[in-house]
Amino acid sequence: MPKDKIQPIGKEFEQILMEAIQSVEDSLKLEDTGWINFSAGTGDVISAADKITNMKLSRLYAVKDPLGKQSIRLWTDYTFGTGMTWQTEDEKAKKALESFWDARCNRRILGAAGQRKSSSNLLRDGVIYFAIFLGPD
Repeated sequence: MPKDKIQPIGKEFEQILMEAIQSVEDSLKLEDTGWINFSAGTGDVISAADKITNMKLSRLYAVKDPLGKQSIRLWTDYTFGTGMTWQTEDEKAKKALESFWDARCNRRILGAAGQRKSSSNLLRDGVIYFAIFLGPD
């Protein structure tokens, strides 16, 4: 259609459109009743107290809410399956990785069960820290 034939949006159409948008927004607000919106922040830095509160709520949902528990289990199942593996063609890197990966003291974290547990902890708490010691000292 040529530009000179395009009609500007009329006030009546604009009013109908605004009513429809408001109706949808009202419906979505009803669906959200009772839920905590963790993303509704203003972009400000989260305080340490808020982080602790959010972590406690997340842990509560991971234990008490079937949907929270299921989402963590599914994410972990599809991410790790029977465990993560690696391979490299660099022989020097391969030896270093094998000694680290297969070390008895690392099995609790790097074994299949440890990987799954670490994934679940990360998804529940939002953060996970590993201490890596280089050498006997």
